Amino acid sequence: MRHFKLRGAACAALMAGAIFVCAAPSQAVAADDADDNTRSTFFVSAGGNYVPTEEFSSGTPLGFNFGFGARFNRWVSGELEAEWFNEERGHNPFMIGANAKIYPLTGPLQAYGLIGAGGLTLDNEPIGMMRVGAGAEYYVTDTLGIVLETTYLRHFSSSFDLVSVSWGLTFRK
Repeated sequence: MRHFKLRGAACAALMAGAIFVCAAPSQAVAADDADDNTRSTFFVSAGGNYVPTEEFSSGTPLGFNFGFGARFNRWVSGELEAEWFNEERGHNPFMIGANAKIYPLTGPLQAYGLIGAGGLTLDNEPIGMMRVGAGAEYYVTDTLGIVLETTYLRHFSSSFDLVSVSWGLTFRK
């Protein structure tokens, strides 16, 4: 029964996040945002990640991530993200979560802070987790950007936690 409750909670969180992303403001660009890479729009991102730890029992501490979301205005975006790590402390964690990002800078280089929550599976055992971090996006064109991010993941029902360093590309319409 515990598995059902946790999976149900994770599904509810994902559905709420999907509604949040789909209910984003229109993609109309305000006149003052047209040239500074902060327009409201939808985006997708993909990349790799690395967990800097010596606690891996075998393999390498590499993985991948994929996300999609919406930039609501020049300061805030929301995203749904999936992340997988290749064997962390004898486990193969897979995480799905929703994140909010706050952007204090405008222009082609945009630093951000993030906070999020979601679910994580450790050897088919789902647990809730929280996520905090910081990163930067550098837009090489109006639609293509390079992303570098570091996050801390802490899991609610166990002592499992990790730091992840991610890199990748983001594409926006």
